[in-house]
Amino acid sequence: MTDTPTPANMPTTAPTTPVDDSGYVELPERTRAEIKSLRSEAARYRTRLREAEAELDSLKQDLSSFRSKQALDSVADLLDDPEDLGRHLDLTTLVDDTGTADPDKYRAAAEQLVADRPRLAPAPTPPPSSGTAPEATATATWHTPDADPGQIMSSLMRGDV
Repeated sequence: MTDTPTPANMPTTAPTTPVDDSGYVELPERTRAEIKSLRSEAARYRTRLREAEAELDSLKQDLSSFRSKQALDSVADLLDDPEDLGRHLDLTTLVDDTGTADPDKYRAAAEQLVADRPRLAPAPTPPPSSGTAPEATATATWHTPDADPGQIMSSLMRGDV
């Protein structure tokens, strides 16, 4: 007789595997410990992933704020207060295809805003002085105790003071 199984010599019932009350196959203790260890490891990785994603989101927000500030600073020569651009326009429309603040769009919008509302432009700077300091001698004589009232009056009449 041969040991090769044939339908005639095969057992009619399947070998039984231990099953717990919940209907799951009971696993050896070593296998259960390994599964528990793997689940704990996966949970740690999920936690680290969530923390890394939160940090990434925070850094993206910081970078976006920095780029917006940089774009606003680029229009400081056009606007008295660069924040006026955000008060009068929706800055989310001044971004490029990637959602990054576009300095060229900020500049064009600031130029248009100043054209529409000239009061938002910086006040003109006075021309530089000729470099000579005004004479202070006439006013100094007013404060001396021995100043001659006649001299003071003639200085006033000439417009020296």
